[in-house]
Formats: sequence, structure tokens, C-alpha cells
Amino acid sequence: MKPSPRRVLLAAVAIALAVVACWYDVPDVVTDSGAPEAAADAPSSDAAADADAGAADADDGGCNPDAPFGAPVVIAGLANPTYDERYPRLSPDELTIYFAFGPPAGPFVLFTASRSSIGAAFGTPAPIAGLTGGSGSDNNITVSPNGLVALMSSTRTQTSVNPNVSQIWSTSRNAPDASFAAPVWSNTTFGTQNGDFDPYFVGSSGLFYYAHLPMNGSIDLSYAVFSGGNYTGATGPSIANLNSTAEDRSPTLTPDELTIYFSSSRGGTGHVWMSNRPSNAVQFQAPWMVSELSSLGNPRPGWISANNCRLYLTINVSGNDDIYLAQRGK
Repeated sequence: MKPSPRRVLLAAVAIALAVVACWYDVPDVVTDSGAPEAAADAPSSDAAADADAGAADADDGGCNPDAPFGAPVVIAGLANPTYDERYPRLSPDELTIYFAFGPPAGPFVLFTASRSSIGAAFGTPAPIAGLTGGSGSDNNITVSPNGLVALMSSTRTQTSVNPNVSQIWSTSRNAPDASFAAPVWSNTTFGTQNGDFDPYFVGSSGLFYYAHLPMNGSIDLSYAVFSGGNYTGATGPSIANLNSTAEDRSPTLTPDELTIYFSSSRGGTGHVWMSNRPSNAVQFQAPWMVSELSSLGNPRPGWISANNCRLYLTINVSGNDDIYLAQRGK
């Protein structure tokens, strides 16, 4: 009997998890039923040893917000030479990182790692409890500031008008150290769209920015409010001037919603663009390219610190996505 596509995909996910378990030295991360075992709570001594000359230790000594970013440095302890690590998101205190892991062709599984301080190396990554048994590829998880609600991009099976593209799913948990509940499809209000992805929570009100692909259109940035298990259009100033006829995605904002970074293919290749504004009651200025970050391998912003000093990105080098940190000077 020919195996079903779902069975083939679940087998691929299990293989990816087995590979990452070996690479990260995480024993038995998934049970036979697909449910995750308890993740490692504390950074391992092996991961701490990765904080060598090649480590991307963050400097929390402040910066000049007008200074250019320094050269991005790969995050030690997360990089795998064969598999991809991409779409980093961090907790407000910058001590927990969430990211997607998998072979370049997918499927991707969501992982997390923690550290004791901003300047320390991350501990051994582990699958995010509750989110490893999906029927598709999971990416771009964004967790609310209180750690209880998460949105993510996923190709899990759902009833969209186009079930083969990424949509936004939601999940929740009772405490920041608890397992997440099974994700549910969250974009029923926007069911005529051809795809929604790259969600990024801003603040504690449920506001999030995301990328969407309308029917017969280009990928654009938008924003909405997540509430009651679904997301609805938010009121506020237009962000249309951030978008172009090219692909504009990966919105990444400071918590005050005054500075935004995103990736754009305008100009022919992927670049990092940014804009700012004096108040979230007015439009962003016309965006400009962050030149020092735009000569890299398809850079995509993932998370920016509240002081606008440290930008975590996905960069593709030699055919693999890895997570990097770029810091502004003082």
C-alpha cells in the first residue's frame, strides 16, 4: 500500500528530529506517538563551551542608535553545517530564543534554547513542547511578551481556499514553562488570501505584523490584532508606503512600534530595509536600505532589541540558513 502524504511528512519530521537530537545531543526528543518529551531546562556545559572566539555574544552595554551595524556573527551553539536554522524570535529579556530547524527542503520543526544572561551562550536547543506533531512545516513562531500565546506560520492541513500555502496558526499554554496546546488555524477571517506568514507580536495588546499574499498580488506587510482565537484587522495609520511591487516580508519591530526592519526583494535581490516614526499614531517614513546588512546572503530580520542595538537575522551562507547577530556600535 502506498503511504499517505501525511505519513510521509510525519516520517520526514521524525527523521529531522532524530538528526537534530544527535547534533544538539538532545536524547529522545520525540516519543513514538509524536509527543515531545520534557525539554532540557538548563544550558549544558557543552553549549557553554561554544562561547569561544566565534561566538556571537551580545553586548548589553548600550549603543548609538544612529551608528551602523557591525558585521553579523553566527550564533554559537545553534549552527548546523547541513541543516537550516532560521527565523529567530526572542523573549523580551533576550534570554530565550525560538527558531525553525530542518533540512533546506523542509519540513521544519520549531525549537527553543535559553541562556543565563544576554552575554552568555545559549544552552542546548530542544523542540518546543507541544508543537512537534504537525502535518506540515512550521516556521516563524512569535510568542507574546507574557509567554502564553504564540502565532506561527505553518503548512499544516487546514480548510483554506489554498491549503498548500503557509497560513498563520495559534496556540497557547498556561505558563511560560508549560507545553503549548495543539495549534489551530487562525486566519478564518482572511480566508480568501493566498497565504499569510511571518507573524511578529508587538507589545501586549495582541497587535502583530505579518506578511500576506493576496490572490494575484505581491507579498506585502500588514498588521492585525489577535484576539479570541482569531485575528482581525487593526485600526491605525496605513503602512502602505513600506510596501513595493516586490516581495516585502519578515517585519521586525521594536516594542514601541516606532522602528521597523523588514526584508525586500526590491532592487532584484533580498536586502534589509528599515523605517521609523515619531509616534505609532502616524505613518512610517519612506523606508531605506540598511546598506551594511544588505550585501549578505538573503538576510531576513528576525528580532530587534528594545534599545535598537541588536538585530538577530537569518542569513544564507553556502546554501544553508543560519542565525546571526548584528550589533550597533557605541
